[in-house]
Amino acid sequence: CKDFNMALDNLFYSRDDIDECYEKAKSLDPDKLMSVSDFRDEVAAEFFEKNPTVAGMETPWEKSRDTIKFRDSELTVWTGWSGHGKSQLLNYISYHGMRKGAKFCIASMEMPARRTLQRMVRQAAGLAYPSRGYIDAILDSLGGKLWIYNQMGSANVKLMLEAFRYAAKRYGVNQFIVDSLAKLGMAEDDYNGQKAAMEALVDFAHEMGVHVHLVAHPRKAEDESRAPGKLDVRGGAILTDLADNVITVWRNKKKEEAMRNGSPEDAEHFAEQSDVHMIVSKQRLTGVEDKIPLW
Repeated sequence: CKDFNMALDNLFYSRDDIDECYEKAKSLDPDKLMSVSDFRDEVAAEFFEKNPTVAGMETPWEKSRDTIKFRDSELTVWTGWSGHGKSQLLNYISYHGMRKGAKFCIASMEMPARRTLQRMVRQAAGLAYPSRGYIDAILDSLGGKLWIYNQMGSANVKLMLEAFRYAAKRYGVNQFIVDSLAKLGMAEDDYNGQKAAMEALVDFAHEMGVHVHLVAHPRKAEDESRAPGKLDVRGGAILTDLADNVITVWRNKKKEEAMRNGSPEDAEHFAEQSDVHMIVSKQRLTGVEDKIPLW
C-alpha cells in the first residue's frame, strides 16, 4: 500500500504492524533528487583519479601535454578555414592517441574511408608512398583500435548515434570524430536542427562517458590571414556554448607564400614562425586557453 489510508481501507493492521511499517518506511524521493553523500566516491575520484590535468587523452606533443586533454564525457568543436588542416590534424592526433590505448570511431562524411585511412597510413609511416607491406603492417596495427562509420554525404544523427553506442558498448570505443556538422542533414540556417543535433551529441558523450570531436566550419571570410574564433563558427552560438572545448586550426599562409616566392628577407622573417596554430579558445573544465605552435 502506498500509504496508511489505503492500508486502512483494505486491510486490518494491529498497532505492532503499524510500528513496524514506520520503522521500515522509506521516502519516495524522485529518481533525480539525490543527497550530497551519494556522490562522495565520485567527488574523490575527480581529485585523485580524474584530475583534469592528468586524466584524458593527451596531444602528441610534450610541450602541450598540459594545455588540453580530451576527457571523457566532453565534446570538442574543431573549426578553421577550409583547407587549413582540421581533419588532417585530427587524424594525426587520433593515430597517436591509439598508440597510447585510445579507441576511435571516425565518421567522415566529407571524405571516403579509403582516403581517410590513406592519410593516417601516411602520417604513421612518415612517407608519402610507403610499400605495400608497410601499409598492411600499419593497418594491422590499427585493428581493434579504429572503426569507420562508413557514410558519404548527409548522415542521419539518430542512426549514427545508434552505431556509436554499439561501438562504445561492444568494442570500448571512447573517442568519436564527426566530420562535419554540415553533413548532419541540416540547412545552414536551421539553427533549431543544429541545436538538436548538438544536444544529441553532448548527451551521447555524457551518457556513454566518451569524448566527441565535432568539426564545424566557420562563416566565410574574405581574408584567411586571421584565425577564426569561437564566435565565427557557422550556425548559432549554441554550438560553441554547449561545447566543452573549442579549437581552431589555422595555417600560416603568409609564411608559405614568403618561403615560396618572397625575398630572402621575408623568408628570414617568417622562418621562425610556426606553420600551423592549434588555438584553444575555450576549455570549460580548466579554463586554460592557449595557442600551440606546430610545424
